[in-house]
Amino acid sequence: MEQAVIAKILKYLQREESPEELEEVLRYLRDGGRELEAALEQYAKTVIDEGYEAVMTDDEIDRLQARIRQQITTPTKDVPTMRPERKIRRWLPYVAAAILALVAGGWFFFGDAALDREPGIVQVPDITPGGNHARITLADGRVIDLDTVAVGLLALEQGMAIKKDENGLITYETQGDVPDAGALASNTITTPRGGQYRVVLPDGSQVWLNAASTLKYPLRFEGEARVVELEGEGYFDVSKLKHPFIVKTIGQDVEVLGTQFNISAYPDNPAIKTTLVEGSVRVVTVADRQRRIFLKPGQQSTLRGEAIDVQAVDVEPYVAWKEGVFVFYNLTIDEMIRQIERWYDVHFDTTNIPVDNSRFSGEIRRDVPLSKLLDFMSHLATPRYRIEGRRVIVYK
Repeated sequence: MEQAVIAKILKYLQREESPEELEEVLRYLRDGGRELEAALEQYAKTVIDEGYEAVMTDDEIDRLQARIRQQITTPTKDVPTMRPERKIRRWLPYVAAAILALVAGGWFFFGDAALDREPGIVQVPDITPGGNHARITLADGRVIDLDTVAVGLLALEQGMAIKKDENGLITYETQGDVPDAGALASNTITTPRGGQYRVVLPDGSQVWLNAASTLKYPLRFEGEARVVELEGEGYFDVSKLKHPFIVKTIGQDVEVLGTQFNISAYPDNPAIKTTLVEGSVRVVTVADRQRRIFLKPGQQSTLRGEAIDVQAVDVEPYVAWKEGVFVFYNLTIDEMIRQIERWYDVHFDTTNIPVDNSRFSGEIRRDVPLSKLLDFMSHLATPRYRIEGRRVIVYK
């Protein structure tokens, strides 16, 4: 498909076309037939294979379809009307996937450049993305690097065997004598910047830890509640047992019985976000323990200072990280930078550019090198980057 056609459809989606260009792109959409559809599908397939993801929701596709249908069926000079039975929805998502960047509307894609643009990143040795890196601090104070330790038994503490399986997963199994009540100690798993890890807790609950996060938990859950402490970000898949499971963070407690949810509680973020995927949770703030917020699936609580609010959300942008994908939704450049800094273990210097409160959306796999991500950020709002060691300098 010719690059000129791509550019014209891009302008159409951005609502930047002139009357003449609108007429021309409507001809493409109206008269392209199977040839246009096949070209779009092939182009989109190539783009997706290289790492792009479409970010248009069904509702957005419906609205765009309605706009195209209204304009196609409205006669303009020298342009015949479209037959009503002609279907455009089938290939409309491919347009969204193939266009690469809807910059004016704040939508963008990260991937290999398909438009002829000048690179926005100074070429230097690349920085690789994060991976499965963590260390565990045992009850006796020993620290084990989980990257390098061999598969098998890591330690035997207070009747609990701590093991690493062939997939790198940390598990706990009762083995030996159970200690007396009151003598139970804790383990702590810490992920560095550029790290993530998954652990199966002694009660069978699973926790995915994102970069720069810490989870503290007892070797055995006893008493009236199963209590863990989180700093950073974690996705929890809690085993349904009799006693409640409580996640403590600075500012709030989240209580559940058995459910799946994500908590983002980084010290350098202005808010703590709790996103419920399934089941139900109760959020209690430290500032007002008499107030209890109950979440339903698809809801998110946001705690800023002592104020907390609840809203319905698409959960994907908040949990996709554990599946190896960045999903940025309606974020400022600074908000995206914080996630990128943690995952690539870099620091962005933005002192040379003005504050930009524009918001953008898009997604990319988390396994791409930093240069690929930076190159596409350069086409959004901040044109150029220079990497010096693990420092990324942003400049005009």
